[in-house]
Amino acid sequence: MIYWIAFYLQKIFYELYLSLKACGQEKIPRHGGYIIACNHLSNLDPMLVGVASGRRLSFVAKKSLFKNWFVNFFLYQFGAFPVKRGAFDMQGIKEALRRLKAQQGVVMFPQGGRRSEDLDTSEVKAGVGFLAIKAQVPVVPAFIMGSDKAMPKGFKGIQRAPVSVFFGNPVQISGQLSYQEVAQRVYDAMKALASESKPST
Repeated sequence: MIYWIAFYLQKIFYELYLSLKACGQEKIPRHGGYIIACNHLSNLDPMLVGVASGRRLSFVAKKSLFKNWFVNFFLYQFGAFPVKRGAFDMQGIKEALRRLKAQQGVVMFPQGGRRSEDLDTSEVKAGVGFLAIKAQVPVVPAFIMGSDKAMPKGFKGIQRAPVSVFFGNPVQISGQLSYQEVAQRVYDAMKALASESKPST
């Protein structure tokens, strides 16, 4: 209940204030578990991807966000669960796998943290490949533009700036590939989507 109230309030706000546009939502699987792998520009990204997808999603969030019971309550209500960044977090991995096997969609940011919009300058983490293979679920590449203008790093408020979210065709998982190879395929799909999404100059 809380999730959908927040969803529609954010949807109205983002569409009016940020001119949020979404493209390719029909490519997200209707049934079964799946991962949405997106670039990461701003702290707004999880909410923007969730609203743009039109689905109820779960989110991998850094553990430092879970500061107290009040914040924890709302993060859990919005589908987020904590994972230690830069460490092997068995509890976080088990929770992600549990949600995927329960046929939920899970949002991940394979870059590991906020980066520039240029995906060519970043490396991809193997975690998305690990979860996709272990859960045997497809990975939907996604690309977000403009969220770093709406909420720059270190800025507490939200500025008026146009934001777009694009979803690509799911990357199907082969058990013959390593975790890193799957992660790289997903990242290549994200980069291709970014190239298609950006206006030509």
